[in-house]
Amino acid sequence: RHEGETRQETPEFLSSKLEEMQQALDYKIASQMKHAYELALQLDPQYVNHLEFRLVFLRTEDFDPYEAALRFTRFFEVKLELFGRDLLCNEITQDDLDSGSLEDCYKGGFQLLPFRDNGGRLVYANLTQVYSGDE
Repeated sequence: RHEGETRQETPEFLSSKLEEMQQALDYKIASQMKHAYELALQLDPQYVNHLEFRLVFLRTEDFDPYEAALRFTRFFEVKLELFGRDLLCNEITQDDLDSGSLEDCYKGGFQLLPFRDNGGRLVYANLTQVYSGDE
């Protein structure tokens, strides 16, 4: 596809890409990367399998099914780590945050780094302690 060219999202094309994404989730993504995805699938399969929800990940990855599946599983890993099991299958709103977390969000001092530590955990930078924004 050339830059600026629009993709025809026919029902056949979308169905094919959704199936390929499911195949990647089932057979190509390592099981240790799918814990939160599989938990979410047990808790609320309708949420996890909603077609429009999955299409967001496919569109973000320009319809690359493997990359979309990776992003999908990482989404659930991050969501589980940040919000826990009880909110894993919910749309997160400001009402789900405590006042301190909400204040920190407005400051913009939290950042998810693009790598994991040696133990495979997500790494967050909390810059609110270094720079308060009042200076």
